[in-house]
Amino acid sequence: MTFFTFVKIEVLIPEEYIENLRDELNHLGILTVGDYDHVVSFASVKGYWRPIQKANPFQGERGKMRV
Repeated sequence: MTFFTFVKIEVLIPEEYIENLRDELNHLGILTVGDYDHVVSFASVKGYWRPIQKANPFQGERGKMRV
């Protein structure tokens, strides 16, 4: 079995949730690297999605394209 020292996790969330997610992950000890905590980076991306019939969208409406 292989054990990893570091992993990268990519999460796509609205920008207004970044600080809350950072604080919660840090509280769990996930964002500590060496002598530093709250270690996180983020980048803005632009994407498109369309919730299909069975979706329960957080943003947007079923059947309508969202940017």
